[in-house]
Amino acid sequence: REVAAPMRTADGAVIDRGRTAFVTVAPVADPSRTEVSFGEARTELQRLWDFEMIDIGPRGFVEAPSELLITLPADADPDAGYVLEVPDDVSGIELWNGTRWEASSSNVEAGVLAVPDEAVLGGRIQLRVGYSDFGRSAVPVLRSAQPGERATEGVG
Repeated sequence: REVAAPMRTADGAVIDRGRTAFVTVAPVADPSRTEVSFGEARTELQRLWDFEMIDIGPRGFVEAPSELLITLPADADPDAGYVLEVPDDVSGIELWNGTRWEASSSNVEAGVLAVPDEAVLGGRIQLRVGYSDFGRSAVPVLRSAQPGERATEGVG
């Protein structure tokens, strides 16, 4: 929905009109299991619109790009393998490796992106997402990797 401004971009320019994003994650934790299932990781919206994505494919994007921070549950193993379930309307996705943003869209197979080990920093995964459709876009969700889904090398 449209909200009153002003808010500023990273380079100081004023955004006169913006949109409010709501991120909702429903817990589905099972205390007898150690793997992360859909919704167990906490997702927070970090920012909208004030950055340029490097990873926008031929479809481009129409939805304002979003930066998300995903935090693993306290009892999750940060060294285990993780994947992101990526919605169909994602046109670009980047992962932070602690030094720089890495393009990741080309590594999405059948809606799944294997998260490389270097993108899990202190139990957190930071990502940027651009969408090809405007509206109620779903955010990628994190879960434990199944056999054969774990990333063996970096993204990009």
